[in-house]
Amino acid sequence: MAPALLQLPPYLALASAAAVLGAPAAEAATGRAGQLRIAVSGGGIVEQTASAVGIWANSPNVEISVVNESPGFYNGTLKWRNVPAGSYLISGRGVAEAATNTAGSLVASLSLAGGGRSRWRLEPNLSKDYRFAVSGTVKSGLGALPESAAQRPHFAVQLGGMGVVPAMSLAETLDFPSYLLPGVNDSSPAIRQRLGASYQAFGVGADRFLLLDNRNYSLGTKQLEWVGKRLQDFRLEGARQVFVFMHRPPVDPRRNVRNGLANKAEARRLARLLKTVRTAAIFSGQVNRSYTRNWHGFKTYMLAGRDVMVVETRGGELSVRLAIH
Repeated sequence: MAPALLQLPPYLALASAAAVLGAPAAEAATGRAGQLRIAVSGGGIVEQTASAVGIWANSPNVEISVVNESPGFYNGTLKWRNVPAGSYLISGRGVAEAATNTAGSLVASLSLAGGGRSRWRLEPNLSKDYRFAVSGTVKSGLGALPESAAQRPHFAVQLGGMGVVPAMSLAETLDFPSYLLPGVNDSSPAIRQRLGASYQAFGVGADRFLLLDNRNYSLGTKQLEWVGKRLQDFRLEGARQVFVFMHRPPVDPRRNVRNGLANKAEARRLARLLKTVRTAAIFSGQVNRSYTRNWHGFKTYMLAGRDVMVVETRGGELSVRLAIH
């Protein structure tokens, strides 16, 4: 039986129309599974067989396009891992395909005629009030958060340092998805295979998130140009606020320690760009203890490896607290 089709609730339809994924990532993960050609934006391909495609969602808005390059009909399964509870798959027709969603996974059937193509986007189905955690990346941190539904985050962001592969293994043990930044121990091929891109953007309701790659003490001209384009998109979309995440702090708060952006002109350019939107907070790691600083007027939180911060949005008000240290 074909999956049932559901009309999107109004706030989901609005979020879909925002086109957050018009060009959010620097590059897509690509692969093949039998007769299928696959491209993933906001995530990576972790399983490719003749009858199943497995996607690691490193974004609540991960998008996948599939082309059946054979003349024959294809019947198989799409497996989405690391997704928020209650997520939907949205097709180009503006409907959500009903699918099984348990314990951070979502499974849907895939039927595609020969020469046919299809495209889906994951919608996290979160309201304007939600909760997320930011981890300094030591394994015990996120797993020690309260398990009650009233306190559990809807998702988390890991700031790098563990390495992509062990961080994915940790994420599989959690009751909520965990989106990963690359760290100093990650190579570009590993990132492309598992995450799709080393930097990306996504949206939750009216809020926008930037996950940046400064593991090598730099953002680089290409990434900064991408940031400028995404922020322009956010303004056109009427974004309520923007959250920024980096492996290293923009400027190291410690005396005689230089673990932030090495190029001061690059750091100033980033600050100028972020002033074009309402930047709610900047989060980073790679410090020996947690700090809160004001950097160019932005609230900047730097987390030690063992620490976890929880951010909550309620009625437009923002709450940030150190939950584990």
